Amino acid sequence: MNKVESIIKEELGKAIIDVAVRQIQTWAKKELNLLKFALDYPLIIPLNETKFIIDNFIINIENQHCIVVTKDKKLIHNFYSKKAAVLYCFFEKLGYYNLGFDILNRDKKVAKVHDDLKFYIQKLTSKKVDTFKKTLYYLKYLDSKIKMQTYNRDLEKIITNAKYMKIWEKIL
Repeated sequence: MNKVESIIKEELGKAIIDVAVRQIQTWAKKELNLLKFALDYPLIIPLNETKFIIDNFIINIENQHCIVVTKDKKLIHNFYSKKAAVLYCFFEKLGYYNLGFDILNRDKKVAKVHDDLKFYIQKLTSKKVDTFKKTLYYLKYLDSKIKMQTYNRDLEKIITNAKYMKIWEKIL
């Protein structure tokens, strides 16, 4: 009889804990929705080291230069810069769509040139490429490196300018 009682108590304890966890999760979701829609500025919620939420955007950091931004389970862009990804989400939430679009386009340019650089490095280190093609790849690599510096500078410039905009006064 004692064994049956202990098993019943154990099962009852598990059931009570499950109900309590579900109620806490439901309450937390309701509170989160209230906070998300009641605030005038974006709410940042870190989920773990590589994933966090800004308003309806989910930012997943896959590596240093691949930050995946999704909204409502739809891919927005694989950002090259973490700062650009965060600012894009902020501007979209606050209604500064032109600034968000500008950051998105500049980040796309940087990401494309970064991919080109990786491709040219791969081709330059390949042993199957003849000398003429290696020379061509080297020249394209140098051209892409110059573009990368220019595009990176432009992206950093717009990010720096965004830090000094009036919108931060509303938030802070």
